[in-house]
Amino acid sequence: MFRSSINKSKIGILKAFSFISGKKRIDESDLEKFEELLIESDMDLETVDLLLDKAKNLTRADMSQHQSFKISIKENLPNLSPIKDSKVTMLVGVNGTGKTTFCAKYAKYLTDLGKKVLIIAADTYRAAAYDQISAWSENYGFKCIGNPEKKDPSSVIFDSLSSQFAKDADSIIIDSAGRLHNSVNLMKELRKMSSVIQKFKYTYNNLISIDANTGKNALNQIELFDQYVSISGVVLNKIDGSAKGGIGISIIKKNNIPICFLGSGESIDDLSLFDMDLFLESIIGEALID
Repeated sequence: MFRSSINKSKIGILKAFSFISGKKRIDESDLEKFEELLIESDMDLETVDLLLDKAKNLTRADMSQHQSFKISIKENLPNLSPIKDSKVTMLVGVNGTGKTTFCAKYAKYLTDLGKKVLIIAADTYRAAAYDQISAWSENYGFKCIGNPEKKDPSSVIFDSLSSQFAKDADSIIIDSAGRLHNSVNLMKELRKMSSVIQKFKYTYNNLISIDANTGKNALNQIELFDQYVSISGVVLNKIDGSAKGGIGISIIKKNNIPICFLGSGESIDDLSLFDMDLFLESIIGEALID
């Protein structure tokens, strides 16, 4: 599942490394092209510079040794611990990034692990969000509650977390409305929602949903959301539709936040745990194997 989900996202990086893998000698024009291809993949500039220095010192004999590139990238990434399991997880992000679909996928993933899962439908701006999750919950065995009549998401969250369903659940997933990260009022509303959750003293994470096609604007989204609610991890959605896999490396480097899941496709099972070693092996290894 992981390898197939990133088939398209690795194209840009794969193209860059494939360009130099057949060279007996790398000259300045080759390095410029290599740099251009890496930047086009949305890789951060610091990592690009690191790889350029590595390429300058490679001989033809080294070209098949992709481990040197992989190790260089990994050593230049922050050493992030996986996020801790929590009873409550709230999904945040801008409009159209796949939050509601991810909530259903994540609920199915946890249900398959034997957990009793509750989804709180707290997107009070989009009526179809409640209907979507309700339909999935009926089909896949997790519980969904909310109140389509209420417009205040903090009130919906408070009532839902006060319910017996919440007390009985092993894992609670909260779907929030998409909001522009530069809309101060909507971001303050999100902060209020987070404050309500914290009153219940449950272990709690915030995951931000990012559309992999967004490119480097994703870095600003994460930074600004983190100013209002503490972001624990990233969900990189629509990864199967993006050819710019370098954004994954850029997110970890600039925002110092782990990527937790990759979402691809519309099927309930189109979800993968993120694995950096496997990610680097997939995007670099294939290009540099003779």
